[in-house]
Amino acid sequence: METLKDPSERKVIEELMKKFELKIEDIKLDENGFIIELDLSGQELKRIPKDITVFSKLKKLKLDWDQIKKIENLEGLSQLRELSLTGNDISKIEGLDKLTQLEGLWLSHNEIIKLEGLDRLQNLKILSIFENHITKIENLDKLPQLREISLNYNKIKKIEGLDKLQELYRLCIASNEITNLTGLDALSNLKILDLRGNPLKEKDLIKYQNKGINVFF
Repeated sequence: METLKDPSERKVIEELMKKFELKIEDIKLDENGFIIELDLSGQELKRIPKDITVFSKLKKLKLDWDQIKKIENLEGLSQLRELSLTGNDISKIEGLDKLTQLEGLWLSHNEIIKLEGLDRLQNLKILSIFENHITKIENLDKLPQLREISLNYNKIKKIEGLDKLQELYRLCIASNEITNLTGLDALSNLKILDLRGNPLKEKDLIKYQNKGINVFF
C-alpha cells in the first residue's frame, strides 16, 4: 500500500493481507497515511492478532463473525472509538481498560453471561450486547455518557441499575423475561423503549407513554 507512511504499519498490513482475505476496502487511512479503520470480519480468526497494536491511530475496528473467544491484545489502541466483536464466542467482557476513548461497543451474538469490565469506558455512548446470556443489568453506573443500550434476547428479569444514566435516550430490552416495569423513573431523557416479547401487560406501559416515551410492546 503506497500511501501507508509508517513502515511498521505497512509490514503488519502486508502480513495480514497474505494470511487473510483482506481487501483494500477493509482498510481506511487518514490524511497523514495512518490506518484509522480496519475490518477483519469473517476471517475465522480464533484470536485478536497481537500485531494490530501497532495501529496506534486506529479509530474503528471490526472483528465480526469470527471465532474469537477472548478480548485481548487491544492495549495499544488508546484512540479507538468503535469496536465491534459481534458474532464470536466471547464469554467474558475484559481487556478494555485502555480503550478510554471508546464511544461504541458491539458484542452481540456472543456467549456473555455478565455485564462487567466496562468501568473505564466513560466516553461510551452506544452499548449493544443483544443475544447473549445476561441475567442482570449491572455495572453500568460509571458510564455517564451512555445514550443507547441494546440488551434484546437475553435472560433479564428486571430493569435496574440505570438510575445514573441521565443521557440514556434509547433502551432496547426486547425478548427478555421482564414481568414488572421498574427502574425507569430517573431516566429523564429516555425517548425510545423497546419491550417487545416480554411478559408484560399493556396497562403497565401507560405511565411511560404518558411521559412522551415511544414504547414498543
